[in-house]
Amino acid sequence: MGTTDTLRLISSRLQDTLSKEGITGWVTCPVELQDRMGEIIPNYAVLGTTGRCGPLLNSRSRRVTRTNYAGTGLMDVWLGYYFDEESWDGSDMFRPEGTRMTIVTKRTKGVIESIKATNIEFKPILEIERLVL
Repeated sequence: MGTTDTLRLISSRLQDTLSKEGITGWVTCPVELQDRMGEIIPNYAVLGTTGRCGPLLNSRSRRVTRTNYAGTGLMDVWLGYYFDEESWDGSDMFRPEGTRMTIVTKRTKGVIESIKATNIEFKPILEIERLVL
């Protein structure tokens, strides 16, 4: 479940599945979640990513020109997320240095998809675009 900024909430069902399957690189923190009426929504926790790798390497990404989001002009983007594989701690869930994103292994993706978890989107890291700054 997405939230504002970079907080991610996960259900106890997903938390139990990640634990049972031995997925590494994450922790949770209990949270009291309320709906708009003030009613408690049980069985959710904040997900923290503890796995790490080095920074993204623009030198390995391909620079491409795309139409901007408003459709009124062009912008340059880096295509693909690359990092020094030697800097990766080997966790199933990890965060590149200097970012707020979480990358997961194919195995982790499969585990999450196997329980039909909702409100989550996976994108191949070689297809993700980010602005050239």
